[in-house]
Amino acid sequence: MLCCFPQSAVAQTDTIPAAHKKRWFSKFNEYVDSLKSRRFRDSVLKDISRHDAPPPVVEDTRMTRSEQGFLPHSGRTVRRIHFRKVKVFGPRNINDTAFTTSMKLIHLANKLHFDSQEWAIRQMLFFRDGDTVNAYAFADNERYLRNRPFLQDARIITLETASQDTVDVLVITKDVFEYGFDLRELAPSGVGAKISNDNLFGAAQGVQFGFRWKSNYSRPWGTEARYTKYNLLGSFIDVSVGYTHLNTNSQLDTGVYEGSYYIKIERPLYRTSAKITGGLSLAKNFSIRVWGEPDSLWREYSYKLVDVWTGYNFRNRFGSDGHFDNKPNVALLFRYNNVAFDKSPAQEKYIGDPLYNDRHYYLGQIAVFKQDFFKSQRFFGFGRTGDIPYGYS
Repeated sequence: MLCCFPQSAVAQTDTIPAAHKKRWFSKFNEYVDSLKSRRFRDSVLKDISRHDAPPPVVEDTRMTRSEQGFLPHSGRTVRRIHFRKVKVFGPRNINDTAFTTSMKLIHLANKLHFDSQEWAIRQMLFFRDGDTVNAYAFADNERYLRNRPFLQDARIITLETASQDTVDVLVITKDVFEYGFDLRELAPSGVGAKISNDNLFGAAQGVQFGFRWKSNYSRPWGTEARYTKYNLLGSFIDVSVGYTHLNTNSQLDTGVYEGSYYIKIERPLYRTSAKITGGLSLAKNFSIRVWGEPDSLWREYSYKLVDVWTGYNFRNRFGSDGHFDNKPNVALLFRYNNVAFDKSPAQEKYIGDPLYNDRHYYLGQIAVFKQDFFKSQRFFGFGRTGDIPYGYS
């Protein structure tokens, strides 16, 4: 398929006393710091809303249109943006501000995790201080944050200020626990596993390492590695580079085992009003002899792959001025795919096989689509804010 166009903090540093005799002083300092933090928090809240405590966020269990909560403040100027991070192992509901726990294991797990850094979240916002509130852009922004692989949930809340012309914005995020482990195989004849970190140092970047050992393979060991930077320099472009010797990419043919070195660049349709989307894949793929096939059966080959696609959204329902109409979006898409062989299988039956010869494709598509979203915290369960799409393509 061409593409799915329509749908397509630093962690807190532990304070370790240098000696046992300083432990009491450390606790006292932490207590003083907490008082200072509380006074600072209350002063900021008072500055925002002229109250000593924020009004409680009432959980809405209904399904509402995503832009509904922003419409009352549409057209106002964003005075200031505030950020709040909910602990990974904290409340199930991102709106729960009363959650506490004394379990040391949960505190330890939270210390092992690097919260997403504020600058990384700020780069993922569609608005800045001084911008005007656009209800549809804010709704798209919430959805974009929730779709990031390292965020479990996200909310954007507009807060009243003393002025009728301005609002403050509170961005609340809750991370996914960054570490992952996948035991793919465990047997006397072989073992395979993968470890990953989806938000390294809280900087919106992911790393993955994997290995495989099979005693009955002529080449027992195989490895893979990948690095991904999400939203590179605030451009909403995701970049991945890596290699695999584990046959994890799409193989050219059945009954073959492939390795690959690759780079992938993609700018998805991150918001409904985005004009340009696209992607680029460059790869060097090759066959690997792991099953000990005789020369007459082993298909030795290598090839380069270039796959590029782009789309232009030339008829948009959402104007830059916040205007919205009920007509569909119209987009034009184009894709070019090129497979160029450096080495083809030597067997005679593959010499004329189109599968093992150079080829390229040009593809075009016109997409007419209309897509809106409902928002609910009960539809998918577990208290996570869910986005339910409706429309047509």
